[in-house]
This record gives sequence, structure tokens and C-alpha cells, in this order.
Amino acid sequence: MKKIVFAFIFFLGLFIVSSCKKQIHPNGQQQIINATLKSNTAFQYDFGLTGFEDNISITQQAKNYETSELKRDDSGKFIYTYKPGKNYAGTDEVVVSHGISNGSTIVNTMKTIIKLTITKE
Repeated sequence: MKKIVFAFIFFLGLFIVSSCKKQIHPNGQQQIINATLKSNTAFQYDFGLTGFEDNISITQQAKNYETSELKRDDSGKFIYTYKPGKNYAGTDEVVVSHGISNGSTIVNTMKTIIKLTITKE
């Protein structure tokens, strides 16, 4: 009888632990940032504070750039900087992705699409 009760409690515990896991949505979350800037000027977007475990990175690089980079500043914030190629006017797009964590586990993914319109000076 003790073995049956022990087995029941063990399997009940496994069921409870496995049902508490958050599932990652296959498409994640998405936001779109639209920005207009003049050629030969820089654009910056502040992603704020994210942890190293959130794996923030450029997942689709811009096409017409002199500078397109993601760096952590002195305060710990991630800043994306874009400067178009010399005298470039037109559109460009970059995608930055990062995990959304509950502190120790990534529970979803955020994709930020930055759509840039570059006009002549």
C-alpha cells in the first residue's frame, strides 16, 4: 500500500511540475518601429535594460548602412545605432530579436522591426 501511495504522489508531483512550465509562443511577440531620418545622420533606438541571458542580437542586418550595430552603453542599456551609407536615400530595415525571461528562463521572444526612411538632406 505504501508503494502505491508513494507512486501516486510521485506521479502527481511530476504532473504538477510539468504543467507549470510556460510555453514559448512559436511566433513570439513583435513590435514595429518606424523612423525617418536625413541622409548622413544617425538614428538610435534604446532597448533599455535587458539581461545577458536574454540573447539580444541583430537577426536581420540592414542593407544600406555605414553603421548598423547593437551595443551596451555604460549604464547597461542596449542601444541600436544606424547611420545610412554615404548620401543614401531610400528605405532600410533591421530586425533585432531578444528573449523575454522570467528571470532564469526565456519564456518568449520579442522581435523588433525597425523600418527606416532616409531622405535627402
